[in-house]
Amino acid sequence: SGVFGGGDQALRLMSMVAALGTVALLVRWIREHAGRHAAFFGGSTLAFSFFHAHYSVEVRSYALFAFVALAMAWRVRHWVQTGARRPIIWIVALEIAALSLHYYALLWVLLLNLFVFTHPAMTARPRRLRWLWGQLAAFAAFAAWLPLLLVQLFELPEGMRSHLSDA
Repeated sequence: SGVFGGGDQALRLMSMVAALGTVALLVRWIREHAGRHAAFFGGSTLAFSFFHAHYSVEVRSYALFAFVALAMAWRVRHWVQTGARRPIIWIVALEIAALSLHYYALLWVLLLNLFVFTHPAMTARPRRLRWLWGQLAAFAAFAAWLPLLLVQLFELPEGMRSHLSDA
């Protein structure tokens, strides 16, 4: 609070920075694969998206989650294409961060695993084993939070489920 202050704007700053980072990362990724014009269109579409703008000014982790999830997908695609050893460390770190930010990351991780195991470049057994070791490391780091996640998913507080009762 000494650097940014303690007001509402200081609290929203991290979400705004993460949202800008998400737009920048999306533009870079699209430019690598589809060119400048497509990158401009994709970045503009995200930047002016109502949902992206709304969540980028909230004092919650949604914008940061979007950035981490996009960064993880970008690194996974790079790792699958190149097979380099070093990026898997970044993938595991991003996966742990995403799982720590929101439980929707479980779905994201499942989709990325589906991408990895169905990609034609992932037929070699050593690469699959390296990926599985990375997934095991991420799961081990997240395992301590698993009971809390299960409670949140299956035992909602009364105030959150009162609208679900028939009475």
